[in-house]
Amino acid sequence: MKKIHLNKKNKILAVIVVLLVVGPITVILMLMNNSPSQSYNVISQDLDLDEMNSYPQEIIRINENSAGIDIDIKVKIDKNRLKSVPLENYTYKDEIAYFQNPSSKIQSNSSIIAELAEEIIGEEQDILTIVRLVANWTSSSISYDELLASQIWNGQSQTQDALTTLELMTGTCSEYANVFIAVMRYIGVPTRFITGKRFEGSYHAWAEIYLYEIGWIPVDPQHNVINYCYESNDFVILTCVKLFAGLDFVDIGIKLADLGTIIKKI
Repeated sequence: MKKIHLNKKNKILAVIVVLLVVGPITVILMLMNNSPSQSYNVISQDLDLDEMNSYPQEIIRINENSAGIDIDIKVKIDKNRLKSVPLENYTYKDEIAYFQNPSSKIQSNSSIIAELAEEIIGEEQDILTIVRLVANWTSSSISYDELLASQIWNGQSQTQDALTTLELMTGTCSEYANVFIAVMRYIGVPTRFITGKRFEGSYHAWAEIYLYEIGWIPVDPQHNVINYCYESNDFVILTCVKLFAGLDFVDIGIKLADLGTIIKKI
């Protein structure tokens, strides 16, 4: 895949495009900074506090009572976290290896996923390069389904599984994630399903891959964004807060409409 080098003018245009794609949300743009950060206040009926306190997030204040959970977090991106890691048969701790498993929504053991993985990846053996190839494929190949998005939000759907998504080639952010995760798990990379929310915006889903001896890295398969960074790693877009992580959306076990999550920049 050809790497694009953006000049300053084109970088500004790229941010405008991002705004148009992800909606009327606030974009935090930081150039040439290895540790860009932003703090948020999050109020919700339910949160996974362990995941809220995992990279790239850190809980800095918490108040939990019968009315819900009120926390402040800091989102801090380490751009040096993206390192080349060869695709090998690593031995992971049980809590990491769990995210190599298939599920009813993410059929990573399917021959259809195997064929897709071979088509996209070919002979590539660098995990980060593979991530870019797969995220580029999902973002450019799947079309967005507004009706399904509303059904997931109100609990009528627990997301569309990866194989159905490949048959229809339509889905929401959750389905982009399901397909991406299925391919990554097929090749043995621990990958988990993330549910979060955009700052002053809608709920969102993405993935996190586990790089051996480095840790979890966020990947947005809908918008082709890795570690919240665009293109040459100069652009960092901090718009989403991670709320939950699981094997898939069913494993997370929430109804988005019941959360009442409010996120404010502080």
